[in-house]
Amino acid sequence: TWESTWGLYKKMGCKFGALEADPQEVKKEERKGKDKGQEKKQGLESGGKKDLSVDNKTLQKPAPFDRKKLRKEDFKFTDRTGEVLRKESGEINGQQFLIEQCKNCKIYLRDFSAAINISGCDDCEFFVGPCSSSVEIRKCKNCKIIIAAGQIRMFQCVGFQMLAFTLSDPSIEECDNLKLGCFDFYYHELRYQFEWANLDIWNNTWSEVHDFTPKKKLNYEYLPLGIDAKDFISPLSPAEGKLPEHIIKPTSIPRTSGKAKEGHIHKSLYTFFTETLPSLENVYQELYNTILKKNQAIANLCFTRSIGLIEIQSKQLFAYVDGERKKVLLKKCENAQVVIWIFGFDNEDIQSTVNLKIEELYKALPDCFYYSTDKKNIEYVTKLLTVDWKQKGSAFSQLLL
Repeated sequence: TWESTWGLYKKMGCKFGALEADPQEVKKEERKGKDKGQEKKQGLESGGKKDLSVDNKTLQKPAPFDRKKLRKEDFKFTDRTGEVLRKESGEINGQQFLIEQCKNCKIYLRDFSAAINISGCDDCEFFVGPCSSSVEIRKCKNCKIIIAAGQIRMFQCVGFQMLAFTLSDPSIEECDNLKLGCFDFYYHELRYQFEWANLDIWNNTWSEVHDFTPKKKLNYEYLPLGIDAKDFISPLSPAEGKLPEHIIKPTSIPRTSGKAKEGHIHKSLYTFFTETLPSLENVYQELYNTILKKNQAIANLCFTRSIGLIEIQSKQLFAYVDGERKKVLLKKCENAQVVIWIFGFDNEDIQSTVNLKIEELYKALPDCFYYSTDKKNIEYVTKLLTVDWKQKGSAFSQLLL
């Protein structure tokens, strides 16, 4: 029931009001240059505040709902069959949402939420927009879902396929025949909703599955790399509503290979410092659109992390750098957040192509990132960002402290 679900989430420590942070006012970066090419180039190379403007418009976080005026029936889909069910931006607005006992439905929640519960659904397709805490999926069969959340928990699900973004390892229990891939979706407000739900786009651990009931065979497998949202869930027909933008536009959320592909012959490590962060998303999108998307068989962004390094970690990271440059790099990590990328390649030519592209995009900012192909260096950082990351606590667990 709705009341029992509400109580369950309270025990989990979830918040149910709209997020408490003040509305963000994001200013559009000034762009110079007469043609679009000059504008694009300047946007990649310039510093300043992160630009999240969408189609030349900036969005503000909606004001919280008046709790006294909320109606439970507006925040649930229950006992539906063969319907198209939608919630658009501003209709959930950081509240919890319940979906149960739906059959053969298409369900789109294109808004940010506090918590989501999905139970007893069969043969459905879902999109679940950024959720600041947990999405719990129970006793569902033969469904597909594209989802972004702080945490994803599945119990007694069979034949379930998922494209996921999550700050902590997806957990499964008594599940079978699950298939997972990396998040892919797009609509105008999505990138803002990630911010409003406190989901850092660089901290996706979608492939680090924790199975509480392992068997002799794995209960899950990975979907082919590069599977797109438009090939994963059915587009709406004109009679069902407006065509989703994800059919015609790429996601702004990084697509990583995680554990779905391992054993690359060559690897590259990039550490991006503070001055790169406002334009780093644009750099990633340029890389993906021009190189990575068409070369997924031989070149992959394995994983990314946004992290603050303590001194001993920084020294280990730059152990193979000598002289004054090492001092400069260590200084850049003091009391600052860095973003780390690790790439995997199957030949040196594509590795060189990616590196030259990043250098080209950041040529106006000398020493704005650290690049390494040293195997020991990369092994240390990989352990730091996977094993040590979990022991210290994932981004999601730190968020709840």
